[in-house]
Amino acid sequence: MLFSYKYRAYPDATVETRLNAALDTCRWLYNKLLEECNTARENGITPKMQKTQARIVTLKDKNPALKEVYSKVLQMVNYTLWSNIAALSHTQKKGWKIGKLHFKSAFRYRTLNYNQPGFKIDKEHSTISFSKIGTLPFTMHRPYTGR
Repeated sequence: MLFSYKYRAYPDATVETRLNAALDTCRWLYNKLLEECNTARENGITPKMQKTQARIVTLKDKNPALKEVYSKVLQMVNYTLWSNIAALSHTQKKGWKIGKLHFKSAFRYRTLNYNQPGFKIDKEHSTISFSKIGTLPFTMHRPYTGR
């Protein structure tokens, strides 16, 4: 069973700038991959998750900001895109009328997913360290269990 906890974080100006830059970069990547999937469908090609995953590596040459974001976070952007595509497909198969996925604006993309160790929680000092971002103090108003 998976649990999710939310805690209030207090980043300093430097960490907040890095967080916002990482969010903007991930949003750009999501929109770019979505655009490429839409273009492939218009040309009669069925896009594949593995192809868009491999595309992230080549996009790092075009957009050096991608190198400033933890690689697993970028992979989770691709996973999120394909989860959204699968959800739309499933909804359509159930008989519902659906549209297309929309491009994300800065206000609609506000999540960084660290699905593997790219972060470290220090319970003693109530801080969390994110790879390529920095350390954030937070208020641990309730304890968490697990790893």
